Amino acid sequence: MKNHQKGDKVSINIIKQPNHVDAVSDKPIGRASEVPSCIYNHMRHAEGSKMTNDDGSEMICNKEGSWEHTNKK
Repeated sequence: MKNHQKGDKVSINIIKQPNHVDAVSDKPIGRASEVPSCIYNHMRHAEGSKMTNDDGSEMICNKEGSWEHTNKK
């Protein structure tokens, strides 16, 4: 699947459930092999991307390439 390649261009995104993605900038910030990124729903999202879950909790893509909870409601 194309979205799992290290050459993919990644952007910082705001993700809202269900699967609504808004890019923060107009252009990608780099390639997945060059910048930390996390995978959600078969897509790569750059470090700093935020996801809001249905229950109001938020997660952020960190520099290790994993989703980290930022707060819990």
